[in-house]
Amino acid sequence: MRFFKSLNGILLFILIITIITTQLVGFFRNNEFNNDVNLDDREFMEGTIAFGYLDYNGNIIDNGSTITLDNKGSFNTTLQLNHNLQKTRNYLLIVFNNFKQTAFNVGGEKHYTYSFEMEPDSTMDLPIEIKLDETAKELDLIIIKKPDYKLKEIDMNKASILQEVLPVRYSIDNNSRENEFVYSKSDNLYKEGPNDFVFISKDPNKMKFIPIEEENKDLHLSVGNITNKELTYAVIQLLDWKQIPFEDGEFIKFFNVKEGERKTKKFKIPNTDKEKNLQILAFPYPFNVTRNNFRSQAVFGSLRLTVRPEENTSSTKK
Repeated sequence: MRFFKSLNGILLFILIITIITTQLVGFFRNNEFNNDVNLDDREFMEGTIAFGYLDYNGNIIDNGSTITLDNKGSFNTTLQLNHNLQKTRNYLLIVFNNFKQTAFNVGGEKHYTYSFEMEPDSTMDLPIEIKLDETAKELDLIIIKKPDYKLKEIDMNKASILQEVLPVRYSIDNNSRENEFVYSKSDNLYKEGPNDFVFISKDPNKMKFIPIEEENKDLHLSVGNITNKELTYAVIQLLDWKQIPFEDGEFIKFFNVKEGERKTKKFKIPNTDKEKNLQILAFPYPFNVTRNNFRSQAVFGSLRLTVRPEENTSSTKK
């Protein structure tokens, strides 16, 4: 296994342990689930992933760093990923500029999503070029595990692994003006009860996991704060790993949530011509990423929702 050397000379090993993630603590403390694991589910539960983004000299660019673009307005890096699992797994890379999905080049070809397969105990180096403009203030690179897997039953062991995304967030060195947020108006505010950073449910009063649902149904987005500090989030919606607007046409919604509180907002499941994954991502500390604030380097994902066409229209759409 290779280790990565950080810019300040410290060996940095970004380790992602594929077990139930701590971001579900608030949810799990208030909900029961079956913790039995079948032998066939071990690929979800065992092994590690190590990854980092390298500069020209092979040094890791630490998560939370401030980066400088080259004279062409591009950011060039190499994704190095150690897949220390005993099974083949698919991954998908997506990139966001100021929380909007943006194109990037791999091998001279333009992509908005880039999928790749890793064999057991393998390592990959992937050169990436991202062209940005003078308005860029934050750059986020996110790896999705098993992007094609669609969960259709309540299996919290699998759901929690699929929920976790693998992010790296960078601040961009430029002279952009100060950040101004227009906060989205919430429907409800809860000061007690179950809580999680981001969650999708049918009932705003209950945080009950929905693995699959038809298009055009009304659901409720919860944005919560289980830390001891007030948080601002940038929230986006992905369908089949492509960013789509919410029904009001906004691609990004900003929420401010005080410690221990949870806000909800109704939204409509988008149309689809076939079964697709829907996930909502929440970025804490938008445009304020630093190396000293670990929370600002995180991206919280909702539990994945499999969206299917309405039964009376699916045959027509085919």
